[in-house]
Amino acid sequence: MSHLLTKEQLWDEHKMDWAGCEECPLHKTRKNIVLGEGDLDANFLFVGEAPGEKEDQTGRPFVGRAGKRLRKAIKKAKFKRFFISNVVSCRPPDNRKPTQGEVSRCGLRFRQLVEIIEPKIVIVLGKSAGEAIFMRFPSIKRIRGNLMRTYIGRNQYTIVPTFHPSYVLRSHDEEVAELFENDLILAKKALKSAT
Repeated sequence: MSHLLTKEQLWDEHKMDWAGCEECPLHKTRKNIVLGEGDLDANFLFVGEAPGEKEDQTGRPFVGRAGKRLRKAIKKAKFKRFFISNVVSCRPPDNRKPTQGEVSRCGLRFRQLVEIIEPKIVIVLGKSAGEAIFMRFPSIKRIRGNLMRTYIGRNQYTIVPTFHPSYVLRSHDEEVAELFENDLILAKKALKSAT
């Protein structure tokens, strides 16, 4: 990342560069590209799979039911300085899982986003987002509650895998909701050891 420009200038360039993206077929059905939002000096980057219908309509990440659940947990855990995005920036039709080709074509954009923000902790929301970052990724149920490390672009990051908030809603299980919130607390603790 060039330090000749401020993060705000880099983010503005990033948005302009990707505004008319036609790298994959998803551009034909999207209404808006959803690049992400939050604090550009974020300690925490929350990463989901792809925008849903509400996100596609508004151009903002995590504004539907799952987004409300995520933001409620973020508020409860008293996060400061966070950014929310997805590994794919355009909504797949019928909210299907993004294909490997769509993920790889959006990979450059995602790596650029991470390089601009330079978060201390990346919180991976769900298996699909984890697969996009790690390629091979076991079940979230097996690995959540653990810290992982991997490279995104040129730098290595601490990763906290957890459930996608839509799964938390669908499960109607208080234990799942508690584990999800515990993972966010783990992320906050990991920040203390990372700084």
